[in-house]
Amino acid sequence: MSGERLETGARVRLKHDPGRVGVVGSKTREFGGTRRWQVVFAEGTQYVPADQLEAVRDGGDDAIDLLQRGRLGHELDLRRTITHARLTGRLADVIYSMDTTGTDFYAHQFKPVVKLMNSAGRGLLIADEVGLGKTIEAGLIWTELRTRFDFRRLLVLCPAVLRDKWQRELRNRFGVEADILDATATLSRLRRAKEEVHTTNFAIIASLQGLRPEKGWIERDDDGQGGAASRLARFLDDRSQDDPLIDLCVIDEAHYLRNRETMTSALGRLVRAVSDYIVLLSATPIHLRSVDLHELVRHVDEDTFDRRQTFDEVLEANGPLVRARELVVAGTKEAGSQTDGQLEEELRRAYRHPLLQGSQQLRALIEDRVWEDDLHRPGAVARLAERLDRVNLLGHVVTRTRKRDVEERRVIRNVKKQVVPLSDVEAAFYESVTELVRDYCIQHDTHEGFLQVTPQRQMCSSMPAALRFWQQVGSDDDDTSGEDPDELERPLRAELAARARELGSLDELWQNDSKYQELRRQVRKALERNPKEKLVVFSYFRSTLHYLDERLQEDGVETMVLHGGMSNKDEIVSSFQNTRDANVLLSSEVGSEGIDLQFARIVINYDLPWNPMRVEQRIGRIDRLGQRAEQIHIWNLFYGNTIDERIHGRLFERLGVFEGALGALEPVLGDMIQELTHDLFTRHLTPEQEEARIRQTELALENRRLGEEALERDASQLTAYGDYILHQVRAARELHRTISAADIRSYVIDFFGTHYQGSEFRQSSVDTARFEVSLSIDARHDLATYIRNQRVEGSTRLVRDTVSWVRCRFENTAVPDVRGQEEVVSQFHPLVRFVASRLEESEEQRRPAVAIRLLGTRHLASGIAPGQYVFSVQRWSVHGLRDMERLYYAAASLGPERNVLEPRVAEQLIVTAAGYGIGWPEGRGAVDLDDAVSSVQERCVAPSEDAFNKYVGDLDAENADRADVQERMLNEHYETQRQRIDEVLRRYHERGQQRLIPATEGRLRALQVRTERRRREIAERRALQYSPPAVVCVGLIDVAPEVGQVASQ
Repeated sequence: MSGERLETGARVRLKHDPGRVGVVGSKTREFGGTRRWQVVFAEGTQYVPADQLEAVRDGGDDAIDLLQRGRLGHELDLRRTITHARLTGRLADVIYSMDTTGTDFYAHQFKPVVKLMNSAGRGLLIADEVGLGKTIEAGLIWTELRTRFDFRRLLVLCPAVLRDKWQRELRNRFGVEADILDATATLSRLRRAKEEVHTTNFAIIASLQGLRPEKGWIERDDDGQGGAASRLARFLDDRSQDDPLIDLCVIDEAHYLRNRETMTSALGRLVRAVSDYIVLLSATPIHLRSVDLHELVRHVDEDTFDRRQTFDEVLEANGPLVRARELVVAGTKEAGSQTDGQLEEELRRAYRHPLLQGSQQLRALIEDRVWEDDLHRPGAVARLAERLDRVNLLGHVVTRTRKRDVEERRVIRNVKKQVVPLSDVEAAFYESVTELVRDYCIQHDTHEGFLQVTPQRQMCSSMPAALRFWQQVGSDDDDTSGEDPDELERPLRAELAARARELGSLDELWQNDSKYQELRRQVRKALERNPKEKLVVFSYFRSTLHYLDERLQEDGVETMVLHGGMSNKDEIVSSFQNTRDANVLLSSEVGSEGIDLQFARIVINYDLPWNPMRVEQRIGRIDRLGQRAEQIHIWNLFYGNTIDERIHGRLFERLGVFEGALGALEPVLGDMIQELTHDLFTRHLTPEQEEARIRQTELALENRRLGEEALERDASQLTAYGDYILHQVRAARELHRTISAADIRSYVIDFFGTHYQGSEFRQSSVDTARFEVSLSIDARHDLATYIRNQRVEGSTRLVRDTVSWVRCRFENTAVPDVRGQEEVVSQFHPLVRFVASRLEESEEQRRPAVAIRLLGTRHLASGIAPGQYVFSVQRWSVHGLRDMERLYYAAASLGPERNVLEPRVAEQLIVTAAGYGIGWPEGRGAVDLDDAVSSVQERCVAPSEDAFNKYVGDLDAENADRADVQERMLNEHYETQRQRIDEVLRRYHERGQQRLIPATEGRLRALQVRTERRRREIAERRALQYSPPAVVCVGLIDVAPEVGQVASQ
């Protein structure tokens, strides 16, 4: 630009560093015979000679042109280009929730995220086993939906006891401030959302018990009748044909929905009808003969699974696909092997089924003759298994992870059984109470449920505590900690209270409490080894907890107590974790429900529930993800020569209850153990007869276990492509398919430095992530306007005129750890969304050419050798029933071998260069640019376009199948809803309820309009729409050898 006059405000860039774009200021300086122009860059002001500047032209050179002319930028340009694509697109291979929440990374917790994002439906049942983080998985899904689709309306339904936990988890791990509301407040919030569709944001937590309607709610005449929950039900029912009121509904402990006749199940169906997405959480074992499972997946996808017959038909259609997948993943098939015929037969059998005859994906598999592939080729098994799973008609609705499948979870359970001999005083007391209770059971023919809180259990927990309780309380008092219904009949309570004085001496039992003495010995031994040790002691009975609290305190051991009914559980647990004084937490199951105690590693079962699932729930408080100890210790205390010893010490031990080996057996154990204990307790069996009865139960349970495990294995078609999804998750992490704080920092600062002269970002000399930020007047105005118009969630002090400087920290997290008055700038911050929006609106995304040097290979995959490479990055956008975007990376060496890298290796090279490389201005002279351009075009861009065409072909088949499925589901949904509304209208006509008829007819019209609108959307999106791939960046990468490699050469 030598000799030209530069206009103030014009955008220019450095010729030899075109990534540095700035704005011409009003000042000039002249010295040494050269005139220099003031240019305001993102990082500050600089005076630059005119001949080193060139104007930034609209619609200027593309990336390949820039490479040809040697206009090469540096690593920040590449990083900004990738960051912008990730922030503004919905890239299929980027997991936006990864590394942005206050959670540790466990690959299996992202399986539900990836599965739901890839699903044709909008619902998922997460059926992970206890302790694997289903709450976290639901939070990750919400974070993903917030980022991808700007979702703002969340409803969580859970048992009342878990509401506080959900509120705490959402706030501390995901940065979501949720309100715990009752039915009245929930109805009010949803009504406001209906009226203010684009302005109302909410995160609601409510109890299943509090929101379920009364029986007969649907028959009420008007909105004024019935309780708040029934009014809420009518409101939801009336809006079931409208656009969704709720973006995501999460239902925890979803097994409460399994009985369709209950009002809890009705609530589930009502909220599903007004929710865009739904996620159910339950530890229910997955097998296909389970009526409970069918009912749960009906809530996820009622149109597909409305009838059990349809469910069975889908299972039948899926059978050959499952067998074909098993043949593939066996990993032993070579081209031409006898497996070819089996695989071909299964695929053709699947294609003959009426539900799959129109599947274009399945037809493509057959036309491609995939059975002739050599599955020993790298990646061939994974690709073919994924293609088969995508045809799967069931794989989109359920995801399940079992403890044994989680690689990161390898905690060893060290189980110790401590049998405490009865003293003479205790033996006499035990015998007298046992006889009293047995006589009572025989006389009154007591049912099995009685045994759940029988005095026998109370006595086996703590004899002094039990006797004191009977002596001090009346028949209406309850000593249970609330885990099970109180079945203890009042006449027996009254009799125990009346005869308590003659059953035994409290002073003698207190002095001769052999069980407590053993506990005290074990606690002291643990604290001698480690004075900071934290121990959790469980008991079913409050009287036992308070007795132990009293005695341990007397013996100098500081304790804290936690049981059901306490409102400050979080404070108690936090205090116990952080205090140096208390070493022992005395807790009941209900007291610890929803509480994580993995900071402790010792559990003492002072008494043992007669339901083995309760045992696992106790141990699961410390045996959870996040447990840092290599071993956890489980100490079981019980009296010798009692029913407790015979059940717990023999049957539970042989079944592996304490080692967590129950697996799919958990739901049936309770009933079978209860039947066993009833027999042992009421029939006056000899010890030999008791042992035979226990052995009989053990054999029955083992047979049942084998059956349940087999049924779960057969259900692999419901939990499809789990291995492939885990591969995707790990690839996303290894290849840094995330957005880092450094990415956001350069993205934001560069934008404001280029577009808003006068905006300043002053970096801290102590913390490189911290800045003092002051936006120009224009920047503040435009940012405030954007926030107001777009109703962006979150606030910022950067727009306030009364604040000159705002302390900010760049950190990509949904849960900022705010220090002082810092404002955390993450991908969720309004500032970042503003920048992305402005660049998209102006189509000003840069498509640079860059030259980058990597100093060494330590951050690279082992297959990348030192040398010079060319590369290209393309952005693919395909629009159908599901919009798909991705970045595609290609690279090739410039050496004599001219190797073309595998796409994943190319991505690793390019992303590593963006993150760890430095500018390589010498590249324009060190490389023949004509040769580089030719290599980029022939060995990067052209193969990328071929890959794109294949990608579109695969998506076209998938989209067509998706359209068929959605159209069928839409028609089935319409028929089901129409029939239901017609039935309601018929009843109203028969009963003469004329006032209700117009509104119901309006619902039918709304159903017809919405169905037709959706049918047109499916038809319009049946054919894919896409543009040729856009080259967003090309460049040179010089991988320098490590220092040691240089010395050895």
